[in-house]
Amino acid sequence: HPDDETRINQFAEAVRNYEILPDGSVGRGDGRVPEATVENNLWVLRGFARWLRAENRDSMASRLLNDPDSLAVDIADYLASGGDGRNRLKSALSHFRRLGPEGQELQAVGPGPRLMGRQIHDPYPDDARVIDSLAKEELSKFGPVSTSRNNTSHQRKFSAWLKREGRESIVSRLTGSDEQQQSLKEDFRAFTKEEGKKVVVSFDRLRQYLGAESQLKQHHPYPDDARIIDDLAKEALSKLGSNSTSKRNVVWNMASNQRKFSDWLQREGRESIVSRLTGTDQQRQSLKKDYQDFTEDMGKKLNMSFNRLRQYQQVVEANAASGLSPEQASGREPAGLDGRSDSRAEFRS
Repeated sequence: HPDDETRINQFAEAVRNYEILPDGSVGRGDGRVPEATVENNLWVLRGFARWLRAENRDSMASRLLNDPDSLAVDIADYLASGGDGRNRLKSALSHFRRLGPEGQELQAVGPGPRLMGRQIHDPYPDDARVIDSLAKEELSKFGPVSTSRNNTSHQRKFSAWLKREGRESIVSRLTGSDEQQQSLKEDFRAFTKEEGKKVVVSFDRLRQYLGAESQLKQHHPYPDDARIIDDLAKEALSKLGSNSTSKRNVVWNMASNQRKFSDWLQREGRESIVSRLTGTDQQRQSLKKDYQDFTEDMGKKLNMSFNRLRQYQQVVEANAASGLSPEQASGREPAGLDGRSDSRAEFRS
């Protein structure tokens, strides 16, 4: 409905132009709510508004404050029809009600300044520019349901902590010298210790956005290992949805561990992973022994998932023996027995 469209647009403008001021009050500023948070709420509200019009029901703007009972019935019908599977509508409507077109009802709630249910952080300006620009890029690719908004919040929170502690910004050290990058890691460890929980900030994604090489590439594995490791990671990532940030981090971390181990093998003058994964019992035993030496050298165990690598290598070798193209043999286009695409092919040997 036109009045819903107008009200939603006013809501978007209002919330993007509010910030928590230094004295803790809420006022107009340059926008402190993460863009991903704003877009997510707008996406939910617009979905409900489109449904209302398609079902020939009155607009939500006309009933939000004046006739909440009839609107509640429509909300229940919308949820029952399968709309808003994650039940985010009630939260979005809560913000929509609280922040009118002029923002007159906006108020900070909870411990510390908050806006749209999130604590507002004051990161370094250079960090904020990069973090928000990356968030907008990921929104354009994955949509507002992407859990990248969690990374955005964590990144801003870490930068705000650095600023309060008088430490250098993320961006000033992200692609700097080894000493600068190491100091950033140490500060992040101190930050997570203070938080009392693990926080994901995706430094590697920020680094890539700045045009720097991924940390995965800072290791120099054997070429045969690099091909299998990277192709397996690409295939695994291609199967994950846009809202699978935690699973993507697992894939990236696994690939990083594998490349790091291969790099170590090459420096130590030992054979590659791939040359022994599907070899004799003696070769497999030597690989296991090298891994034990590697963990002692590192001072900790790193998960390698040798079984998954072995399965993938067997698929590549079997496909290559069948005369498939290099791309198909690598698993990027797994083929079935009839030569057509078959998602089960990756599990065959």
